[in-house]
Amino acid sequence: VKWPTGVGAKGNSGVAGVIKNTPGAIGYINQSYIKGNVKAAALQNLSGEFVTPNTESGSIALNGINLDKNLAGKNPNPKTKGAYPIATLTWILAYETGNGRNTKAVQDTFYKLLSDEYQDKAPALGFVPLKGEILKKSTEAFGRIGR
Repeated sequence: VKWPTGVGAKGNSGVAGVIKNTPGAIGYINQSYIKGNVKAAALQNLSGEFVTPNTESGSIALNGINLDKNLAGKNPNPKTKGAYPIATLTWILAYETGNGRNTKAVQDTFYKLLSDEYQDKAPALGFVPLKGEILKKSTEAFGRIGR
């Protein structure tokens, strides 16, 4: 993004590095990069609350997203109490067919990523675990791979 003033950096790690090394710097990074002297601001959501980004406020926001049949959806600045006002999903694109001998490896990868074991690890890595409809629809979608 070209801004009229300021310093740019590539990716979350680049922006986090600039924030860390520039007194008074402000930037936008993925929650998983908020650590050490890189602090997060509390932002006001549509319910009037000032909320900091964490797995709970992210989960509240993400669970307000209604996914369509292609797993696309958004809920910018949700009204729900406790929801962080900037939250989005990260998508993985995969072919349902045409994976050939790699089909089982693709299925196994998605099975692990969506498993309780891996979802339980998400918060420690700074990510929001998938729950409810998002997890259900994601599991249904990966179940179509190779069928």
